[in-house]
Amino acid sequence: METPSNLLPATILYGNGLNRMTGENPTWEEVLARICKDDLSPLEGKVPNTLKYEDIYLAGKADLDALQNRHNRSDEYKIKWKIAQGSLCLEGNSYYDRLAHLDVKDYLTTNYDACLNKTFEKFGLKFKGHESAEKVYSTLRYTTYKEPEKLIWNIHGFAKYPSSIMLGFDQYCGSVAKLKNIQTNENPIALRLENGNTSVHCWADFFYQTNVHILGFSMDYSEIDLWWVLSERMRLMKKDEAEGRSRIKNEIHFYYIYTDKDDRNFETLLESMGVIVHKYKLNKHLRKNVRWVRLYDAIFNDLEQQIGTQEFEASETAPMF
Repeated sequence: METPSNLLPATILYGNGLNRMTGENPTWEEVLARICKDDLSPLEGKVPNTLKYEDIYLAGKADLDALQNRHNRSDEYKIKWKIAQGSLCLEGNSYYDRLAHLDVKDYLTTNYDACLNKTFEKFGLKFKGHESAEKVYSTLRYTTYKEPEKLIWNIHGFAKYPSSIMLGFDQYCGSVAKLKNIQTNENPIALRLENGNTSVHCWADFFYQTNVHILGFSMDYSEIDLWWVLSERMRLMKKDEAEGRSRIKNEIHFYYIYTDKDDRNFETLLESMGVIVHKYKLNKHLRKNVRWVRLYDAIFNDLEQQIGTQEFEASETAPMF
């Protein structure tokens, strides 16, 4: 029997937008600037952050002398270690509290930090362990909490494991290659969908088996792994349509914060890949702190209505992070 999309479990994918609601947390541009030598700076303008990182590393802009000596580690590891130390110091905010209380088991994030980990522990969820067999990639990297069970999937790496932090195109392309091998060769997703097999072999499986809600994330065009997953999913949907069948029942929702000057092509592209776009207009006439609070309040109000919430109280147990 087919499962209607409204009965499928929900999965959250969140990005750095939530961190920017904590005023003390640095922006990604500020993080890159801190790595550079005093007389050098990251590239500016519309250059994607992945290429800004490549420029810092390949052009020798990183201030390696200022980084802690990591014994015989590579220069790239030292850069990642510095970013990891900064990431673990980031703190959550009231929206992380609301995120934690959504009726969701699996949370995917492109962030490297432990903000959601800290939030879970603040509310008494018990840490059960890390799945981190991979050293560099994060196709199956997650942290488990219990009572209730919740998993955090750090799909671009976790600061606790600096080598896993995904920064440049080398790692992005390698990640796509791993995902493709898993979903087309090792454990073909099309065959699993046909057989009703809901086992998870990599984070991309959630984009076929659950209703994914994406928020606090810009979907930058440099995020080639996520664009690849969306395009492959849509290709399979079109193939099924041509053959008169439908194996994909889930929905992908994107919570889009936009201005009048934004490019309509971005929204059109998402819709062409089967994504349902929920639009929230940024009112630049309001004070900066007010405009963003109103937007995220509206987004979370809609999420809580669609997904539902869970109740659990704050704990006095000392957190791990």
